[in-house]
Amino acid sequence: MRAYIVIIGINGLIVFALFGFKALYEPIERFTKILVGLMLVGFAGNLLLARPDLLQMFAGLVPQFPEGAAETLLPKWQPAVVEGGKIVKEGAVIDNLVPVTALFATTFSVGAAFYQSYLVRQKGWTEKNLKQGFIDSVIGIGVLASITLMIMLTAASVLHDNPNVGQLKSAADVAVQLEPLFGTSAKLLFCMGIFAGAFSSFFVNAMIGGSILADGFGKGGYIDQPVPKAFTVLALATGMFVALYVKWTGQRPVGLIIFAQALTVLGVPILAAIILGLAVFPKAGAKDIVPLWMKIAASIGLLISIFLAARTAVRLILPLIN
Repeated sequence: MRAYIVIIGINGLIVFALFGFKALYEPIERFTKILVGLMLVGFAGNLLLARPDLLQMFAGLVPQFPEGAAETLLPKWQPAVVEGGKIVKEGAVIDNLVPVTALFATTFSVGAAFYQSYLVRQKGWTEKNLKQGFIDSVIGIGVLASITLMIMLTAASVLHDNPNVGQLKSAADVAVQLEPLFGTSAKLLFCMGIFAGAFSSFFVNAMIGGSILADGFGKGGYIDQPVPKAFTVLALATGMFVALYVKWTGQRPVGLIIFAQALTVLGVPILAAIILGLAVFPKAGAKDIVPLWMKIAASIGLLISIFLAARTAVRLILPLIN
């Protein structure tokens, strides 16, 4: 019962904040900074206590495919195993790059980049603020990339080749496995970072989706307007009902989370193509202020997103075909 109250209560708090503040941008900006600060403290604390091997850490910078991934650039279908007329093992999709795809969907946030155009307009920025915007973007990307790196280094240091580590089926399982090294502070540090990351994504992504959807219908694209707020509530309600269903049925949410993260990759190429198109083909009479190196980098990102989207589509279609 407590979990249901927390899920409904957090959503209710966000809805109250949406309609309780007349100007949401500045409070959200400050709140997001606080959450990012909590993430930095939580995951940096985990990393310091984990004491990763520096030699292995630098060796990990050498690019390489995950084990078995080089042979399966595209997902493959493994047929069911039948013995004595009975199915002993169900057919399944073999795809060794699902974690990579999910990581790409989480960190290569094209949706957030697309939404920046709404934010800079809401802040009243012009071409004169280009340098300031570039510096802010570099700092923001650097901070989030550092958090991602700290999480991976901590996991590699504590969980890799650890005989006491079994299957990790939830965030709580990961926190418990950190206890031998971190003691009673393990759950607090880990959960503090996880909560800050999850809550910021939960709220901000719903706001992004609600604003862009409303703008697509020509009903305004700023979060302070009523229709974007209504669509944001719709996005929050959808997530809330999924969470309640998972809790009610007792299903483990890890597979659903990975699936949702991988599924978002399908929409990434569309947004990436729109951003690149706006950069390469500016409006008539507008200055072409996007440097060539940035266009090349964006083009590479678009190609990678198309490749991963194609892999995700194949992975989803294979079970239907077979």
